[in-house]
Amino acid sequence: SKFVTAGDARIEVSESPEGVHLVVKGAGETVTITGWAERPPARADDAEVHHDRSTGVWTTALTVPDRGWCRIVLRPT
Repeated sequence: SKFVTAGDARIEVSESPEGVHLVVKGAGETVTITGWAERPPARADDAEVHHDRSTGVWTTALTVPDRGWCRIVLRPT
């Protein structure tokens, strides 16, 4: 329900050989991450990533625990 164009305070992004690392902040919230990719990405934890082949838009949802942050890794398929 929120659109974050410059969400550095909410999402940290870094890259490594294993994929793209996202640290998402927001204790007790369910956050939907949306992006674009020519091919569907996969989450390292095997959680679901929805990818629309016609638009390239993908989404994945995660629940941020009470500690206030959650880390996921997206890798190419």
